[in-house]
Amino acid sequence: MNHPLISDLEKLIALLGSHPQQAASKQAVTLLDKVAKAVRSSVDLIEKAAVGDPPRVQELRLLLEKVLAETSKEKDVKDLVKPLLDKLPGKKPGTDYLSTLANALDKAGQTDAAKILVRHHLDRPRFDPTADSEYELLKQIRNLGQMDASQQNAAKDHLLANPDLVIRLCESASIATIKKGKKTGPVPTKTLVAELIKQGKRYAENASL
Repeated sequence: MNHPLISDLEKLIALLGSHPQQAASKQAVTLLDKVAKAVRSSVDLIEKAAVGDPPRVQELRLLLEKVLAETSKEKDVKDLVKPLLDKLPGKKPGTDYLSTLANALDKAGQTDAAKILVRHHLDRPRFDPTADSEYELLKQIRNLGQMDASQQNAAKDHLLANPDLVIRLCESASIATIKKGKKTGPVPTKTLVAELIKQGKRYAENASL
């Protein structure tokens, strides 16, 4: 690519060498400072593109791509890593934003933290909201009981945000969702979730015997 800037820069270099006095004026220095800043940024950008991102950044970018593939929403990726950055990088036309984001995290010294955060997100417990058979629903409850503490906490948050799924899971396990006695009414979702986890652990223990 023969960018027209090449000839302009060559001419500028020649003028700076042949007329240094004219380049010392306040106006010329101000303009030259802007040129120097733009040139440094361009050199940095081109060098990075030529060499490619370091392996740690490439790995992080691939993880971010997996998050994007889940929802197809770039906002979800940004929201996930936002707590690790003082300010999210801007999006420039023609650039790969996931690469920009991965490099920003690397520059902030948050590469390892971001990888842990993203992997935790990708490994989070999932429930099939379309499951309609008792077998599939009970299977999800058993999986709930096999999760470690971190996964269970994530599962609790998910279930609390999806009370309809909680009701379906409870019905498959014959867990009462309505209070009996004098004070009738729906059992709180939080109580139902705790009972699902208890049942899940029981199912998991029986399965291992």
